[in-house]
Amino acid sequence: MSAPRVFFRRLGRCDLVAPLGTRHTTIVPDEPCCPDHSSPHHAREDSTPPGLLSATATWALLEEAGVPCVELRRLSRESDVDACRRLWGLPLVLKQDGVGHRGTKGVVICNDVDDARTHFWRLSCTGAVCAQPVPEPGIEFFVGLRRDPVFGTLFLIGTGGPRVEALDDVAIAIGIPDRRSMRRLLDDTAGGAWLLNSLARPYVDVDALCDAAHRLG
Repeated sequence: MSAPRVFFRRLGRCDLVAPLGTRHTTIVPDEPCCPDHSSPHHAREDSTPPGLLSATATWALLEEAGVPCVELRRLSRESDVDACRRLWGLPLVLKQDGVGHRGTKGVVICNDVDDARTHFWRLSCTGAVCAQPVPEPGIEFFVGLRRDPVFGTLFLIGTGGPRVEALDDVAIAIGIPDRRSMRRLLDDTAGGAWLLNSLARPYVDVDALCDAAHRLG
């Protein structure tokens, strides 16, 4: 069975979303190349929208909560790209850090170090950049939390991936549900209903997914 691990993709309506799974999709950004490679992106590091956590801040909270995570490091300079390549090898994932939702533009999988350096400068034009190793293929889910002024804490769980908003395959609960309630919430989503049927059970550890989601809550 595939045990869930955590990636970072955040919905604009949520304070914290941590997609859970073992799948990562290759996405190529289309921002223009940064014209001045001598100017690092430090001035843009605080570009995270108000009320949201950056990917690196989210990763630190999940680590503290004991949720298993794919390693992640913020890149401050081009030499950090080489350091990550030596640590994890290639291919290497680069992604925007402080954005509300990077969607299909803010992530790239780099297969050589020159490509990684080029995309580091491209992504750094719009804010901080972080790196991760490429995980094993798998199924991606996300879990979200929102502090609503009327209803209090809202808990979201559903199908993840780069088209998470387009799919709109999400179940919402008021408060933090227990593990049994999480399974019922999953069953309310198309992706979750598939995971809970007899054909999918040998491939995905739903209990591990619910355990990771419960730790996030």
